[in-house]
Amino acid sequence: MPADAPGSLAVSHTRDVVLALEWIISLAKDAETGQRDHLITGEERYLAPYRSAIGALGDQLKLLEDLTANSDLRSRLPALKARIETRMAILRGSHRIAPEPRFYRRRRAHY
Repeated sequence: MPADAPGSLAVSHTRDVVLALEWIISLAKDAETGQRDHLITGEERYLAPYRSAIGALGDQLKLLEDLTANSDLRSRLPALKARIETRMAILRGSHRIAPEPRFYRRRRAHY
């Protein structure tokens, strides 16, 4: 095994952690975008990215947990999870109070 192998493993692991975090950010954006587009247009098809992202976030957070099992970063995960859950709760709440989609269809017909 080359002398720099432990360093290479550390770099690879760090890259995996960064990629997991980037994916979590991307999923959160997808959820927000899909939900926002649905609220604006009233079209059901825009909820697909929202639903997909909501479903994948838990898996991605679990992966991040696994990747940081032996790391000081693990102590930051509860705060990250809480922030994500708060944001997703806001999205769920605004979805529940949104006007009926036909409101948007009527409104668009007048323009």
